[in-house]
Amino acid sequence: MLRYTYLGSLCILAALGCGDSVNEATTSTSSSGSGGAGGDDCWYCGDGGGGNAGVGGATTGKGSSGKGGGSGKGDGVTITWQGVLDTKTGAGSYSIVYTTDEKVDVCDVSFTIEGATLDPSCAACTFAYTMPLTMPMVTVATGCNGEDKLTSTKWGHTDPDTVMFEKGGAYTPIKDGGTSKVDADVWTFGLSYFLPGGK
Repeated sequence: MLRYTYLGSLCILAALGCGDSVNEATTSTSSSGSGGAGGDDCWYCGDGGGGNAGVGGATTGKGSSGKGGGSGKGDGVTITWQGVLDTKTGAGSYSIVYTTDEKVDVCDVSFTIEGATLDPSCAACTFAYTMPLTMPMVTVATGCNGEDKLTSTKWGHTDPDTVMFEKGGAYTPIKDGGTSKVDADVWTFGLSYFLPGGK
Protein backbone atom coordinates (compact mmCIF):
# COMPACT_ATOMS: atom_id res chain seq x y z
CA MET A 1 0.00 0.00 0.00
CA LEU A 2 2.93 2.35 0.53
CA ARG A 3 3.64 2.10 -3.18
CA TYR A 4 0.35 3.77 -4.04
CA THR A 5 0.70 6.51 -1.46
CA TYR A 6 4.16 7.44 -2.70
CA LEU A 7 3.24 7.05 -6.36
CA GLY A 8 0.10 9.12 -5.86
CA SER A 9 1.99 11.99 -4.27
CA LEU A 10 4.67 11.92 -6.92
CA CYS A 11 2.28 11.78 -9.87
CA ILE A 12 -0.13 14.34 -8.45
CA LEU A 13 2.61 16.88 -7.76
CA ALA A 14 3.73 16.56 -11.36
CA ALA A 15 0.19 16.82 -12.71
CA LEU A 16 -1.04 19.75 -10.61
CA GLY A 17 1.73 22.29 -10.40
CA CYS A 18 1.56 25.69 -8.76
CA GLY A 19 1.14 27.46 -12.09
CA ASP A 20 -1.98 25.57 -13.14
CA SER A 21 -5.18 27.52 -13.45
CA VAL A 22 -8.22 26.85 -11.34
CA ASN A 23 -11.91 27.13 -12.07
CA GLU A 24 -13.57 30.14 -10.52
CA ALA A 25 -17.22 30.66 -9.61
CA THR A 26 -18.58 33.79 -11.21
CA THR A 27 -21.82 34.66 -9.47
CA SER A 28 -23.05 33.78 -5.97
CA THR A 29 -20.58 33.94 -3.11
CA SER A 30 -22.84 32.61 -0.40
CA SER A 31 -21.86 29.89 2.01
CA SER A 32 -23.70 26.63 2.44
CA GLY A 33 -23.80 27.14 6.18
CA SER A 34 -22.31 23.71 6.82
CA GLY A 35 -18.82 24.88 7.69
CA GLY A 36 -17.34 24.75 4.20
CA ALA A 37 -17.72 26.08 0.69
CA GLY A 38 -21.15 25.99 -0.88
CA GLY A 39 -23.99 28.18 -2.01
CA ASP A 40 -26.09 28.42 -5.14
CA ASP A 41 -23.05 28.24 -7.42
CA CYS A 42 -21.51 25.26 -5.71
CA TRP A 43 -21.67 23.21 -8.91
CA TYR A 44 -19.33 20.60 -7.43
CA CYS A 45 -21.49 20.04 -4.32
CA GLY A 46 -23.44 16.84 -3.97
CA ASP A 47 -25.46 14.86 -1.50
CA GLY A 48 -22.56 12.96 0.00
CA GLY A 49 -23.91 9.71 -1.38
CA GLY A 50 -20.95 8.60 -3.46
CA GLY A 51 -20.43 11.45 -5.90
CA ASN A 52 -17.56 13.92 -5.94
CA ALA A 53 -18.73 16.25 -3.25
CA GLY A 54 -19.90 16.71 0.27
CA VAL A 55 -23.16 18.00 1.65
CA GLY A 56 -23.91 21.22 -0.20
CA GLY A 57 -26.44 23.40 -1.92
CA ALA A 58 -27.84 23.72 -5.41
CA THR A 59 -25.64 23.42 -8.46
CA THR A 60 -26.91 25.96 -10.94
CA GLY A 61 -23.69 27.93 -11.23
CA LYS A 62 -21.07 27.71 -13.92
CA GLY A 63 -17.33 28.00 -13.52
CA SER A 64 -14.81 29.96 -15.54
CA SER A 65 -11.07 29.76 -15.81
CA GLY A 66 -8.99 31.94 -13.54
CA LYS A 67 -5.80 32.01 -11.55
CA GLY A 68 -7.57 31.77 -8.22
CA GLY A 69 -6.58 33.39 -4.98
CA GLY A 70 -9.32 36.01 -4.94
CA SER A 71 -8.73 39.51 -3.57
CA GLY A 72 -6.24 38.49 -0.90
CA LYS A 73 -8.70 39.51 1.83
CA GLY A 74 -9.49 35.98 2.95
CA ASP A 75 -12.82 35.92 1.12
CA GLY A 76 -12.45 32.70 -0.82
CA VAL A 77 -11.34 29.11 -0.76
CA THR A 78 -9.52 26.91 -3.27
CA ILE A 79 -10.68 23.30 -3.34
CA THR A 80 -8.28 20.72 -4.74
CA TRP A 81 -9.25 17.13 -5.47
CA GLN A 82 -6.39 14.79 -6.42
CA GLY A 83 -6.23 11.10 -7.12
CA VAL A 84 -4.12 8.31 -8.54
CA LEU A 85 -5.45 4.91 -9.57
CA ASP A 86 -3.75 1.74 -10.71
CA THR A 87 -6.35 0.69 -13.27
CA LYS A 88 -5.03 -2.87 -13.31
CA THR A 89 -5.47 -3.51 -9.58
CA GLY A 90 -8.24 -0.99 -8.77
CA ALA A 91 -6.17 0.47 -5.90
CA GLY A 92 -4.92 3.99 -5.32
CA SER A 93 -5.27 7.16 -3.26
CA TYR A 94 -7.51 10.23 -3.22
CA SER A 95 -7.29 13.54 -1.36
CA ILE A 96 -9.30 16.73 -0.85
CA VAL A 97 -7.86 20.02 0.43
CA TYR A 98 -9.69 23.32 1.02
CA THR A 99 -7.30 26.28 1.36
CA THR A 100 -8.36 29.84 2.25
CA ASP A 101 -6.92 33.01 0.74
CA GLU A 102 -4.75 33.26 3.86
CA LYS A 103 -3.18 29.90 2.86
CA VAL A 104 -4.83 28.13 5.78
CA ASP A 105 -6.11 24.60 5.19
CA VAL A 106 -9.63 24.26 6.60
CA CYS A 107 -10.01 20.77 5.15
CA ASP A 108 -7.31 18.19 4.53
CA VAL A 109 -8.42 14.61 4.10
CA SER A 110 -7.01 11.63 2.21
CA PHE A 111 -8.41 8.21 1.43
CA THR A 112 -7.30 4.83 0.15
CA ILE A 113 -9.04 3.61 -3.02
CA GLU A 114 -9.77 -0.12 -3.01
CA GLY A 115 -11.74 -2.16 -5.54
CA ALA A 116 -12.33 0.51 -8.20
CA THR A 117 -14.58 -0.64 -11.04
CA LEU A 118 -15.35 0.75 -14.48
CA ASP A 119 -18.42 2.98 -14.68
CA PRO A 120 -20.08 2.47 -18.08
CA SER A 121 -22.57 5.33 -17.60
CA CYS A 122 -20.28 7.99 -19.11
CA ALA A 123 -20.77 7.78 -22.88
CA ALA A 124 -18.46 10.76 -23.47
CA CYS A 125 -15.61 9.23 -21.44
CA THR A 126 -12.75 7.13 -22.74
CA PHE A 127 -13.17 5.47 -19.34
CA ALA A 128 -14.68 6.28 -15.96
CA TYR A 129 -14.35 4.62 -12.57
CA THR A 130 -16.37 4.22 -9.41
CA MET A 131 -13.81 4.27 -6.62
CA PRO A 132 -14.70 3.06 -3.09
CA LEU A 133 -12.89 5.14 -0.46
CA THR A 134 -11.62 3.55 2.75
CA MET A 135 -9.23 4.33 5.59
CA PRO A 136 -9.75 8.12 5.69
CA MET A 137 -6.91 10.11 7.23
CA VAL A 138 -8.34 13.44 8.37
CA THR A 139 -5.78 16.14 9.19
CA VAL A 140 -8.27 19.05 9.31
CA ALA A 141 -12.06 18.80 8.93
CA THR A 142 -13.41 22.18 10.10
CA GLY A 143 -14.31 23.25 6.55
CA CYS A 144 -14.72 20.02 4.58
CA ASN A 145 -18.37 20.59 3.64
CA GLY A 146 -19.00 16.89 4.33
CA GLU A 147 -16.31 15.62 1.99
CA ASP A 148 -14.38 14.05 4.87
CA LYS A 149 -17.24 11.52 5.11
CA LEU A 150 -17.24 10.32 1.51
CA THR A 151 -17.36 6.56 0.97
CA SER A 152 -16.85 6.59 -2.81
CA THR A 153 -16.13 8.91 -5.72
CA LYS A 154 -16.52 8.82 -9.49
CA TRP A 155 -14.23 10.41 -12.06
CA GLY A 156 -13.65 9.89 -15.76
CA HIS A 157 -11.08 10.53 -18.48
CA THR A 158 -11.48 11.63 -22.09
CA ASP A 159 -8.55 11.42 -24.49
CA PRO A 160 -6.17 12.98 -24.78
CA ASP A 161 -5.93 14.58 -21.28
CA THR A 162 -9.32 15.81 -20.06
CA VAL A 163 -10.73 14.97 -16.65
CA MET A 164 -14.46 14.25 -16.41
CA PHE A 165 -16.14 15.42 -13.19
CA GLU A 166 -19.16 13.40 -12.07
CA LYS A 167 -22.13 14.85 -10.23
CA GLY A 168 -25.64 13.50 -9.96
CA GLY A 169 -24.97 10.79 -12.53
CA ALA A 170 -23.69 13.22 -15.20
CA TYR A 171 -20.07 13.73 -16.22
CA THR A 172 -18.73 17.16 -17.21
CA PRO A 173 -15.37 17.76 -18.95
CA ILE A 174 -13.12 20.17 -17.02
CA LYS A 175 -10.48 21.76 -19.21
CA ASP A 176 -9.32 24.70 -17.06
CA GLY A 177 -8.03 23.61 -13.67
CA GLY A 178 -8.51 19.90 -14.32
CA THR A 179 -5.88 17.30 -15.15
CA SER A 180 -6.04 13.71 -16.31
CA LYS A 181 -2.96 11.73 -17.32
CA VAL A 182 -2.60 8.07 -18.21
CA ASP A 183 0.78 6.35 -18.02
CA ALA A 184 0.41 2.63 -18.74
CA ASP A 185 -1.83 1.35 -15.91
CA VAL A 186 -1.49 4.46 -13.74
CA TRP A 187 -4.11 7.20 -14.03
CA THR A 188 -3.62 10.52 -12.24
CA PHE A 189 -6.50 12.98 -12.11
CA GLY A 190 -7.48 16.12 -10.28
CA LEU A 191 -9.21 19.45 -10.20
CA SER A 192 -8.60 22.80 -8.52
CA TYR A 193 -11.57 25.13 -8.08
CA PHE A 194 -11.65 28.64 -6.59
CA LEU A 195 -14.84 29.68 -4.82
CA PRO A 196 -15.00 33.37 -3.79
CA GLY A 197 -16.50 34.03 -0.38
CA GLY A 198 -16.82 30.33 0.22
CA LYS A 199 -15.19 29.81 3.58
